[in-house]
Amino acid sequence: IETPYRRVEQGTLAPDVAPALALAAAQRFDAAVLDIQLPGGDGRGLATQLQGIEPGRPLPVVFVTAFVGAEDADGARTPGVLGCLPKPFDPERLVGLLR
Repeated sequence: IETPYRRVEQGTLAPDVAPALALAAAQRFDAAVLDIQLPGGDGRGLATQLQGIEPGRPLPVVFVTAFVGAEDADGARTPGVLGCLPKPFDPERLVGLLR
């Protein structure tokens, strides 16, 4: 993603919860962008598990979803979660949350 603020050089994609946790345990990430509805679990649960991988170093998380509603706003209250964006999301809004 390229914006006036910064360029994101690399991203890593995990198809569901188990590989996402394995990747996060093996390497350090600057942030996570998670769908709320995931195969093998859900984004809220994954966000909570990601926060436990390296205690004391919060991982910024942004949720994306096709179904934005009150339930999703509640999910955004998960520790480390910066917000929830509707799909398709605007990259500028994503960068704004991560700044």
